[in-house]
Amino acid sequence: MMNWIFTSTPLHYFVQSLWRDEAFSYLLAKKSWLEILFLSAKDFSPPLYYLLLNIWLRLFGASEISLRSFSFVTFAAILYVTFLFLTNIFKIKEKWIYVYLLLFLFNPFLNYYAFEVRMYMLLAFFTLLSFYFLYNFRPLKYLLVTLLGLLTHYFMFFVLLAQAVFVLTARSYKASDKLFQLKTIVRPVVLFIPWLIFVFSQHKFDAEFWIQKPPLETFFQIPAVMFVGYERNLGFYQQWLLPFSLFLLAIILYGVWKITKKKYNIATKEKRDLLYLLLSWALLPAAVTFVVSAVYPLFLPRYLIFSGVGMVLLMVFLLEQIGRKMRWIFFG
Repeated sequence: MMNWIFTSTPLHYFVQSLWRDEAFSYLLAKKSWLEILFLSAKDFSPPLYYLLLNIWLRLFGASEISLRSFSFVTFAAILYVTFLFLTNIFKIKEKWIYVYLLLFLFNPFLNYYAFEVRMYMLLAFFTLLSFYFLYNFRPLKYLLVTLLGLLTHYFMFFVLLAQAVFVLTARSYKASDKLFQLKTIVRPVVLFIPWLIFVFSQHKFDAEFWIQKPPLETFFQIPAVMFVGYERNLGFYQQWLLPFSLFLLAIILYGVWKITKKKYNIATKEKRDLLYLLLSWALLPAAVTFVVSAVYPLFLPRYLIFSGVGMVLLMVFLLEQIGRKMRWIFFG
């Protein structure tokens, strides 16, 4: 039975040998804190994940299961914050919340990186909290988690871009609210500047970036890629990305139409704002990095895992608007 569990379920990720990037995480995390700061700066990487993994190693040891458990615990924390999101912001009935949580629990994007010794799950966690506190006007908590997100991965800047677009397009915000929220978004960036100065003093920018330019067809597959996390050269699965992407786009367009056609009032205004937030979160960072990649390749699905969380939340939100039949079609 135990052999089946660790060979035929997602738990087999726990016991795989470490691949190159995971080995790098381990080798860096076992250094002293001062060494981690200098070495991560020279690698042009923020240090927080390695510092936290260093503490984890001291507490639980350095086996493959121990190393991967840090990301798995973070994944569990994501599920809890998602529960808060569905309860307090989406205001979904409790029985449906547990059904929707299955979309997160078995989402292939999140499921895979929940067992990897890299910082991607931590980035997704801080992004989820960042949006939660921004939407609920909790500036101090937002400042803390967003700064931690910036210290986890530089793609957190694309999260801030999505949040700024949401604030500027929000219809329920007064001008004073928009100014307050924009100031809230800028503050963690200001506090992050000393680390950037340190990085630029340590790093030599003479090596080519290894990410390849994405093919044009990937642009039309972005919704599916953000949902399932699949990258290039998938063999059999590649042929399903575009049809699944079109299916997701159909749900998005139908949901947008359903929300925008309703009589304009306070409730509708709030729903539209939440729609804008989720669209910015799920699609904008991927679209921007794809366009930038025409000049300087940046588009890599795992760097955009935070948009994967936003994409599932967007689907949940839209399924709540478009009726029970479509929910069952989607689950099917």
